[in-house]
Amino acid sequence: MPYKIIEDKNIADVYLKIWAKTKEELFNEIIFAFSDQITQSDQIKNKIKQKINLKENNFSNLVFRFIEKLIYLKDTKSLIFKESRIFLNNNQIKGYLFGQKINQDLPIKLDIKAVTYHKFQIKNEKNFYCLYLVFDI
Repeated sequence: MPYKIIEDKNIADVYLKIWAKTKEELFNEIIFAFSDQITQSDQIKNKIKQKINLKENNFSNLVFRFIEKLIYLKDTKSLIFKESRIFLNNNQIKGYLFGQKINQDLPIKLDIKAVTYHKFQIKNEKNFYCLYLVFDI
């Protein structure tokens, strides 16, 4: 599993560490951790292809905005994703997210309302990109 729960003792949030070998892989691992908190990620089907194009002034802001986009698509279009095909260039990502609509076939464990700046950090640890973040649930 490319992530672990650091703390989930509070009923209002969950603190995660997500890691990957490359910056591009980190986006896929974020999708997995995000979706796996909400439902059984292995049950998500790649029925829908959603285009994504985001640009920010630095990588940390790009990652934060990407997570906000996942939450936005969940809340406004009832979409949840399993994987992505994303290309990163100069703090801009372009590509596609693959997933499905949230429906009665997916067991919902919890609902992520937001990502917070509290404890949000990206570090390079032992040749891995490690993202620390708190989801407000």
